[in-house]
Amino acid sequence: MTAQKKSSILIFDTNIFLRGVDLNLFPNKIYTTPEIINEIEVKRYESRNRNIINRIQAAIVSRKLIIESPSEKYVNYAKTIAKNTGDLKALSDQDYSVIALALELMNSQPFVIELFTNDYSIQNVCFELNITVKSLFRSGIEHQVKFEVYCPHCQTIHDSDKLNEICDVCSSRLKRRPKKDF
Repeated sequence: MTAQKKSSILIFDTNIFLRGVDLNLFPNKIYTTPEIINEIEVKRYESRNRNIINRIQAAIVSRKLIIESPSEKYVNYAKTIAKNTGDLKALSDQDYSVIALALELMNSQPFVIELFTNDYSIQNVCFELNITVKSLFRSGIEHQVKFEVYCPHCQTIHDSDKLNEICDVCSSRLKRRPKKDF
């Protein structure tokens, strides 16, 4: 008796849609969040993204694309993990929504969940959460990285939620770098 391979559910981040990918090329159901769709439909990009928006609308009508909001507990959990990896301030609410949706579907569906994104910070958090991540048109991360927030002037280490703030020691803008002892 051979083991049957589970079907996959795909979750798309904004950057995958913006590549103009034909959603019909994927045999699986595709999920995303309202936050991702809203990011694509921003008025200032509406004319540039018209073809992409039309493809998305057609996929929604044909039930190829499912728009779903994750519950707040999964969003909060994703933020907790992002703080541990040093990615907390590197991710947007839209980014957290797709990570949280992947977590929620992993816990509620009997399918393999694959999150498609070209965003390295999303990939890094997903690596920590054991979420399968795939990239399109570029290579993804090969291993997890833990970041630390530091002052480039005085080298003081700060909490990861202080990224881009001002150092309280020397008043320089804080940056992040991979931890050396990870």
